[in-house]
Amino acid sequence: MLSGFFKRLLMSRQLNFTEGDVTIFDMAYTMHPINYHIHLQQALEEKFGEKSHEILYTTGKRTAEEVAAQFADKFKVTGFDSINLWQNIIELSGTAKIMSISPREGGNVTVQAQSTIAKNMLKLKGKQSSATTDYYLQGFLAGVFSKIYSKEITCTETKCILAGDPYCEFNLSPKK
Repeated sequence: MLSGFFKRLLMSRQLNFTEGDVTIFDMAYTMHPINYHIHLQQALEEKFGEKSHEILYTTGKRTAEEVAAQFADKFKVTGFDSINLWQNIIELSGTAKIMSISPREGGNVTVQAQSTIAKNMLKLKGKQSSATTDYYLQGFLAGVFSKIYSKEITCTETKCILAGDPYCEFNLSPKK
């Protein structure tokens, strides 16, 4: 079944599939099986160890900041008015199903999600004793909320499906 957001994109011609190209809101996208992301992360970990986590986080953050700038220009949507759009984009991309977004005092936010990467890594590797795996999503969320709050935000994953938790939880806070 198609999501309502997906249907609206198709009807408004904001989602286009042509030979060799996929565009959403006039931005080029690629489609890959989830194992592409898992194997990429594993290859980076084998080559760079812990440094790979920083690479994935930075990649996610830069991607979100670039997309946010394009959305702000195209739709004139900024701040918390853009939360619903971001949730739909994350879900449409297949990255995660957002369960809740809970803003707290001082620019802190907790996001709970069913991460596609974590669910599929769990199938491949089994439960890990203490694991966080969503470095790209952490960075992406940090980039999104940095744009929403107009200040530098960092993100850490405090719960993970891969570690046996029922969902992944991300805590975002202003950079100190």
